[in-house]
Amino acid sequence: MHIRFLLAAPLIALWLSGCSTYGSESIRERPADWPPMTMTKAELLETLGKPLMQSVTITDGKTLESLTWSYADAQMNPALFIPVVGLFVAGSGNGVSGESRALSAVFAADGKMISRS
Repeated sequence: MHIRFLLAAPLIALWLSGCSTYGSESIRERPADWPPMTMTKAELLETLGKPLMQSVTITDGKTLESLTWSYADAQMNPALFIPVVGLFVAGSGNGVSGESRALSAVFAADGKMISRS
């Protein structure tokens, strides 16, 4: 039984290393022009949850708060793990594929959105 586990553990680790997801999946399917500029900070936090980054700046006596959510998904081609063949796959540019999205919104002190990207 112990030998089977010792053989299976590296294979499971190899299988799990094939993909990686990071960030907030709640922005993954949103259109590029989302959220509407009428959305408040409270509404956006309720919809997306806690941001990955948050910063406050004071410019000309005005307090601005920036909230950022991001999402990334990467998948590795299993052929990368095959000796010799993996070198050709990596060299062809087909070793890793993925997608990423980010949303950054800036709010005035009253919670109204003033910009988004």
